[in-house]
Amino acid sequence: MTLLFLTGFLQVFFVGVSTWAFANKKVLIIFISGFIISWLWAGNVKEISIGTEYDKIVYAFGAASGATTAFFSMEFLKKKKII
Repeated sequence: MTLLFLTGFLQVFFVGVSTWAFANKKVLIIFISGFIISWLWAGNVKEISIGTEYDKIVYAFGAASGATTAFFSMEFLKKKKII
């Protein structure tokens, strides 16, 4: 279950990063996050599609957590003028 949560978290975290990168025209970050999103998706699509309802809920909870963490991470980095 931890792996499902983690893959959901990471995949949607990088979707959030990618969205920020598009809005801020950061081409290298767009490329890197796009690669990571696709690589993670290719690795977990079969596992999720044949998983139980509980597996899908764990994955979705990880994804929701990843989206929220991406938002706060980008805000923090922007506030600190790191990006």
